[in-house]
Amino acid sequence: MNRLSVNIKNDYIYKFFSAFDITSAIWVLYLGFKGMTLAQIGLLEGIFHITGFLSEIPTGALADLFGRKKIIIIGRITSLISAIIMLFSNSFMGFAIGFILSAWGYNLNSGSEEALIYDTLKKLDREEEFLKVNGKINLIIEVSQGLAVFIGGILSQIDFSISYITAVVIGSISLVLSTRFIEVDVIRKENQSINIINHLRQSIDIVKNNKRLLNILIFFPLIYTFSAIIYFYGQQLFNDMEYSRISISIIFLFNGIFSSLGAILSSKIYKKYKSLGWIMISISISVFTIFMGIGKGNLSIVFFLGIGFLTSILQPISSNLINSMVESNQRATIISVESMFYSIMMIILFPICGFIGDRVYLELSFIMVGIVGVLICITEIIIIKKTI
Repeated sequence: MNRLSVNIKNDYIYKFFSAFDITSAIWVLYLGFKGMTLAQIGLLEGIFHITGFLSEIPTGALADLFGRKKIIIIGRITSLISAIIMLFSNSFMGFAIGFILSAWGYNLNSGSEEALIYDTLKKLDREEEFLKVNGKINLIIEVSQGLAVFIGGILSQIDFSISYITAVVIGSISLVLSTRFIEVDVIRKENQSINIINHLRQSIDIVKNNKRLLNILIFFPLIYTFSAIIYFYGQQLFNDMEYSRISISIIFLFNGIFSSLGAILSSKIYKKYKSLGWIMISISISVFTIFMGIGKGNLSIVFFLGIGFLTSILQPISSNLINSMVESNQRATIISVESMFYSIMMIILFPICGFIGDRVYLELSFIMVGIVGVLICITEIIIIKKTI
């Protein structure tokens, strides 16, 4: 059984390369360069999340039923094909296909990898280490993404195509690393057959009957949606402020550094403050989002970095909360439910923000999103008080 510990070490390396998204800080600018308007970019992101919404739970169920490693590998192949399409496409339809495949790659990997690591620790009788391990994983993600956006920004200054060629190379490396995972056998109840329909029904029943779990599955994706809007449209905001691509990549590099600090502090903050900690962090993210819309120049950069720092604290906490509340044979599916809710929020909000950015100004969308976030956090405080 000790050989399963290889999964933890391999995931640290795998996560670095799978998170090394060299296009993440330039894809909005890249699509603009290719002739897409902000509204079209918002629509493409909406297509990504509609695909995610439709596919998230089924892909999680497939991972629970047929093995997490297999699904992770298929996800890596799909992501690689998506990067190739994005490199050569010049039309809205071509980009839409690329975004659909990218969503499938994300769906196939998201719940599968997290479930594999949690169940690895569970088999090793080390599941109490998950928050700490997940904090390290998020630290690696932030370092990887920070380096990726910095390098991607520099390469895009030379030629956008170089960034996407590099993305294909990095995708190939992560595919190879995905084959090194060791599958964790999940024990099923005697009356449980490998039937995806029954599995989905059981997962829905779990969520319906556990109000606390349902609340967590909805609340955190909302906050992550607000952060994602700032992260992605922040590219365009800084571009509108006439920062060069290299300057924008440096901003995103510092965002990665601050986010790394947040990932390191996550477990300590949760142990000390529990629910009070993540509620206050969520409120701060919402307030910073409002200030992001109000602030100008360097002040906007400060709030942008603050949002990245705070969001990275939340991610290991939400992951630990969800994993501690579900059984192994439903884990990937339930984690996928969280991603599905995130997709729903992005489907609704991302295109709206793009439309407002086109027709009015981008900062207004940030202010509106931040206000909604504050109201949601106040509602969450009321819900928590009622359950205490």
